[in-house]
Order: sequence, then C-alpha cells, then structure tokens
Amino acid sequence: MSHPANLQAFETCITAALQILAAVKYAPMFSEARPSPELLLEYVEALERQAREIALLDGNAGVDILALGQDWYARLRGSGVSALMAGFEGVHAAAYLGLAGGTTSAMMLAATACAVRSLAEEQGRLLN
Repeated sequence: MSHPANLQAFETCITAALQILAAVKYAPMFSEARPSPELLLEYVEALERQAREIALLDGNAGVDILALGQDWYARLRGSGVSALMAGFEGVHAAAYLGLAGGTTSAMMLAATACAVRSLAEEQGRLLN
C-alpha cells in the first residue's frame, strides 16, 4: 500500500480535495466565481473512485465504502456541521490517517465526496 505511486496518488487526491473546498469557500472573497456544479460533480466521481481504490488496496474490496462515507457524512451533518465544514473534516481526517489508515481513510474521502456533492446541489439551486 505504501508504494511510492500510491502515496503520490493519495497526496494528489488530498491536495485536490483541499483546493476544491477552498475554492468554494474563498472564491467569493476574491471576487472569483465558485466552481460550477458540473465541475464539483466531476470531482465527486474522481474522489469516490479514489476512495474505492484505497479500500481495495487495504483488502476491503467487498466493503461499500461509499455507503460508509455517506453514513459518516450524515452523522456530521446531523450534529449541525455545514456541508463545507464536513468536507474539510473528512479530508483533514484522511490526510491525518494517510494510506496507513486504509479503509478508514477511504471512508473519510467518501464522506468528503458526499459533502462536495451537497455543495454542488446547493450551488445548483442558487443558480436556478
């Protein structure tokens, strides 16, 4: 699991997740447009794929990692955390755990994907 290519892919995933969440949060402060709902949804697909691959690398191919991420995301939202902050929580936890965190890191990335999907839906409603 700690193969250099896997580590590089994981680090790229974490960086991209932080960048997309930061763009949603900070772009309006700098008079820039937020990422479009379509771009956010494309990112969700990539993040979910990465989460599944990490679970597979951890030997948990049969685990529904997306459902586990959805459950974790729902718990965060149920405690009053915004979608944006839930996304940051998920990516920070995954970064902390790293690839050594295996399936738990994958679950956190899947939860981040849920948060980004919610942000895309919120933005889509604002634009329509």
